Amino acid sequence: MMTTLIRLHLTALLLTTLTGFAQTDTRLSGIFPDLHKGARVRLMQTSEEGYIDSLIVRDSTFEFNVPVSERELYIIEFFIDANRYGYPVFLQPGDPVHMQIASRFTRISFSGSAIADDQHDFYQSLHAFVNEEARLNTQLANEKDTALIRKGKAEKLKLNQQRQEQFANWIRAHNNSAYALAVMVVFMEDSPFPLLLELYHSITEEAKRDNLLTEELSFLLMTKPYDDLLKTGDKLTGFTLPDTAGKAHAFAALQGKDYIMIDCWASWGASCRKAVPALQKLAATYSKQGFKIIGISADTKAKDWKQAIVEDGTRWNQLSDLQGTLGGFLHEKGIYHFPTYILVSPDGTVLAKTHKVEGIQEVLQQVFKTSK
Repeated sequence: MMTTLIRLHLTALLLTTLTGFAQTDTRLSGIFPDLHKGARVRLMQTSEEGYIDSLIVRDSTFEFNVPVSERELYIIEFFIDANRYGYPVFLQPGDPVHMQIASRFTRISFSGSAIADDQHDFYQSLHAFVNEEARLNTQLANEKDTALIRKGKAEKLKLNQQRQEQFANWIRAHNNSAYALAVMVVFMEDSPFPLLLELYHSITEEAKRDNLLTEELSFLLMTKPYDDLLKTGDKLTGFTLPDTAGKAHAFAALQGKDYIMIDCWASWGASCRKAVPALQKLAATYSKQGFKIIGISADTKAKDWKQAIVEDGTRWNQLSDLQGTLGGFLHEKGIYHFPTYILVSPDGTVLAKTHKVEGIQEVLQQVFKTSK
């Protein structure tokens, strides 16, 4: 039944894609003082599995003229020195968006059109939560007192609940904005199913019209109830998958006595690929303490899978049965949203399952602090 539903969804998506819309050049510009001469800025179209434009910066400004046919979410990437940073930006045909980015990304402002104003309004509410979360993360990373650690984690849980409530209220107050769907996709994917369903139905049909995120959210709501096929506390053992050379690897043999984070990703997933630098940092921080990353791809074409591994420079084991989400490992475990990160203890117990690298990092901080 699940496979049939997904096939129906993909058929509907294909028909929508084949319909086609006229493209309109849409300006995306910005200023960012950290962009020195020679830095690179790249724009990724999340629905088309690739990059649509790239430029070399001459000063601290950038500008793209993007051929936009429907309302859509993009990822803008900044390559500064050896680092890569990615941020979502929402565009709709003909409506310019200008970004004003403070040094070190401490604040982002949007202007230029109504859709830019909506993004600006949302980000103003987001900044307070980001700053408070950074403060709590720093505090927990340096804390050794068990009671204070528990208190800090409770504060983080409360902050997350407040943030979800704030985001939900923003969507309800802006339910005629096409950007409301982007807020759900980018910032609320981990929210409870009943809340997501309520918010989706609260958004007007006008906001959903010609909006590529409408299809993505429909798919999210269709598959969300299957998230519990693999959950925290379950055992994950006994599976075998091939690597890029076709050699089969048993999970137990790869794991040994280490903690393993499984990165469920896809070459066409913009969010998956922009998270690679954070994953590399995670591996560098904890590898000597008994931590490994294994990638499991949702790709169906070996060429795309292998090319993405080379482009992103991931050095950990990469596995895939190349069956996508319609069969094989990912389908059996109910994993349909990417990236999904699964942290597994040496005895095979799932310690965390999340779409955010930060969620894995928080658990690792506690695991290795306790084991010292």
